[in-house]
Amino acid sequence: MFKSPLVRTLQLLTPVELDDLHQFVASPIFNEVHRYRDKLRLFEHLKKYYPDFNHADLAKSSVGKALFPDRSKHISELERTMALLLPIVRQFIAITYFDVRSVRVHPPDEEEIREMPARMINYLRQTLALMRFYGERNHADRVSDTELTPVSGKHNFFPNLYANLSEVFARQQDFNIFDENTFCDVHYLMFLGEYEKAHYESEQQDQRQGDANLLAAVEQLDQFYLITKMHLMTKLEMRQRTSNLFEADVLRQKRLEANFEISKSFTNQLIKDYKYLRTPGISIYLALFEFLNASEPGEASDYLATRFGRLLLRKSHKSAVPSGRLNDFNVLLRNYWVKRYHSTGDLIFLERNHQLHKEQLALVGPQDSIPSSQFQGIILTALKLRKTEWVAQILNDFDPKKIIGEPHLDILMDVLWACLHFAKGDFLAARAKMPHYISYGVFQDGYLYGTAVSWDLKIRYELDILQEEESMQMVKTSTTRIGRFRSLPPAMVERYQGIFSFITKINRYKLNSGKNQDKIKVLKDQIAQTSVSEQEWLLTKCTELLKTENK
Repeated sequence: MFKSPLVRTLQLLTPVELDDLHQFVASPIFNEVHRYRDKLRLFEHLKKYYPDFNHADLAKSSVGKALFPDRSKHISELERTMALLLPIVRQFIAITYFDVRSVRVHPPDEEEIREMPARMINYLRQTLALMRFYGERNHADRVSDTELTPVSGKHNFFPNLYANLSEVFARQQDFNIFDENTFCDVHYLMFLGEYEKAHYESEQQDQRQGDANLLAAVEQLDQFYLITKMHLMTKLEMRQRTSNLFEADVLRQKRLEANFEISKSFTNQLIKDYKYLRTPGISIYLALFEFLNASEPGEASDYLATRFGRLLLRKSHKSAVPSGRLNDFNVLLRNYWVKRYHSTGDLIFLERNHQLHKEQLALVGPQDSIPSSQFQGIILTALKLRKTEWVAQILNDFDPKKIIGEPHLDILMDVLWACLHFAKGDFLAARAKMPHYISYGVFQDGYLYGTAVSWDLKIRYELDILQEEESMQMVKTSTTRIGRFRSLPPAMVERYQGIFSFITKINRYKLNSGKNQDKIKVLKDQIAQTSVSEQEWLLTKCTELLKTENK
């Protein structure tokens, strides 16, 4: 019973919805007379175990005996009742999904839409259904619109219904609050609205004049097709680049490449020749298309990335796509600038990333959150740019409860504070703030653990305690721990483990200075040619040792 469709469906409901469902099941309108009491008793029994539904008493034999003690085949009775209750639950979901609260159709205000964007979709669909009803009846009976005036008032006039629909579309331009399904729904419903109007007028007025209005419907269909095509195509292309969706499937990989080329070709042609398609949503996707299609990283791709980033900063473009995709775009840009920084060493690319980070933090509202990995990246990038005062302000003012994805927030914040003290040159304060390596050993994120270990090593090196027994034990334990992280790809394991051997050698040369110049040069070349954590810092330490050796 634990894995039955009925129980799994009940688990998906919120507490408020479960209470509403109780009234729904108790109503004879929705719960038919046949086995009415059995279905209600079963629901009330299951409700006691919400939301986990994992109690041993939920075994079919136990529930059957509890509900039907006087019936010989209590398990069969239970299964029959479950089969009858499930359609009632599904009917409840179908009726309440769009939160229909009024018999009268009226447009929701902005606050209602922000609280529940699906409410606007519900209004649009109801309005379109009414337009279709009055349009078809007018076409069939060839009567005027005034002869069909209903008792409930002006909302049922076809022209007024279209005017209300157009007003909602014109007023609602913030797609940032929508999820991806709702985003596509709205653009499709815009097309349907224009189509219904054109079809209605072609029948009601002069046919020639009415058919001319089909142009608006066709143009709206173009926009729906383009925005949806680019929305899905760019998402697919970005996923393919980050996780190699079709790496082992040559046929689908070729289909993807062909589809991407076709998409790029026709979108470029349409945007070039048809100005009415230059909406913010299509413009931002077109810029993304060009960026994704750029050649190897260089000045040309940097220009496209910069142009795309500037579009993301515009208010009209921020609201042109769902917030989830906006986050994807920012992640794409941040990863690009990080790769450019690693390949060139030019801090200007980190600076561009920092600007994106500041923008991201500015968008975090009272009810919003930010993934732990992104918050770490924001702080560590700023520290590389030596923006210590800005980092101190963020760590002081930002509510750690908004950071998600890391259960040990207190330890995380201590690690970040230690990094800040280190960047400011206060190594004693950094040592005092950095948790013991056993404490941050609770991190399940291999990247976070590797970062903490790297900074811990740097602190110990600067304080000349890296050679102590406790530090050497930390190196041994951490090397083993990093190798056990399944979430880390082999390249990242080598990157984090590499710092242990390099920093140990640097520390040995530091303690025994005088005749190590050639060895340090060889070590410096090895570090420069190896992908290793804190590579720049290691190279800086080698340079400092060489200066000491030359004195």
